[in-house]
Amino acid sequence: MPTKELKKQKFKPSSTPTHLNVTVTAPVEMEEIGDLVIAAFGSCGAGDWATIKKAIKPKPPFAAKDDDYGQLEYPFHKGGALLIALREDSGVDDVDGKTEWTLNLKTIQSGLEAYAKADPKGFMNWIANPDSADGPASDRFLQYCLFGKVEF
Repeated sequence: MPTKELKKQKFKPSSTPTHLNVTVTAPVEMEEIGDLVIAAFGSCGAGDWATIKKAIKPKPPFAAKDDDYGQLEYPFHKGGALLIALREDSGVDDVDGKTEWTLNLKTIQSGLEAYAKADPKGFMNWIANPDSADGPASDRFLQYCLFGKVEF
C-alpha cells in the first residue's frame, strides 16, 4: 500500500515515450457544425477571403428556405453543397493551385477530422464548449474543410 508521501508525488516518466496519442470518436451535433458554418460567413470569419459562388440545392425532400441563411444549410443534406471561391479582393491568387472548393457533407467530415488531428486541444475545447466558436475558430474550421489545413 502506498505511503502518504508517495501519494503526493507527481508521476514523471523516466524514459520515452513521454506521451501516448489517443484517437477518440466523438459525436458532433449538426447544429454545432452549422453554427460554425454560419459564423464562418459572418462578419469576423472567412468573409475576408471566401465567398459563396454557388449554392447547390439538396435533393428532395428538403424544406429549408432559399434565402442566404437557408443556403448555409445546403451542405448538410444529400446532394447539397456550397461552391466556395476566393474573393477577388482577398489579395490571394490561389491555394495549392485552386480558386474554388466544394463544401458538402464529405468535406465537412474531413474538415472535422483534420481540425481534430491538427489542433486537438482547440477541437476538444470546441466540442466541450460549442458556444465558444468565434469568427477565427469558424474560419479555421472552414479552411480545414476546404484545404485540409489552415492557410490564412
